[in-house]
Amino acid sequence: MDGLKQLIAYTNWGNRLWLDFVHVNAPNDEYLTKMISHIYCAERIWFQRIHAEPLDAGIFETLPKAELEAIANHTETRYSQALKADLAQVFHYHKLNGEPMASTLLDILHHLITHGSHHRGQMARHAAQNGLNPPESSYIGFSRLEK
Repeated sequence: MDGLKQLIAYTNWGNRLWLDFVHVNAPNDEYLTKMISHIYCAERIWFQRIHAEPLDAGIFETLPKAELEAIANHTETRYSQALKADLAQVFHYHKLNGEPMASTLLDILHHLITHGSHHRGQMARHAAQNGLNPPESSYIGFSRLEK
């Protein structure tokens, strides 16, 4: 599997792992429920930018699990489509504050991969500090599952 496809598979796996973990082990933890929602809402917004769709700008809202699962299904499809697209294509968009920006599809995908990984790490720290045993969601843990 090529590197980018592998990293996207890791991102989707890690996000799903944490979505299930939060809703089974800490459904009332405000921080964890907000962070897993944030990861998925950010992915949704980036794909809306790529597809020139109106933005669902609620990037820090806390969504119910069923809605997050629907977003997950949709973004996983969009990741698959992105892997078949021109990764050098430049997208012009506006940040949520209105500032105009431009990024290649490859840079956007790399951003989403690192964004999710960053927040999953924060969630693991928070879970451990609050007496929970966070799931193993590192890239190396994922890569071992793949073999």
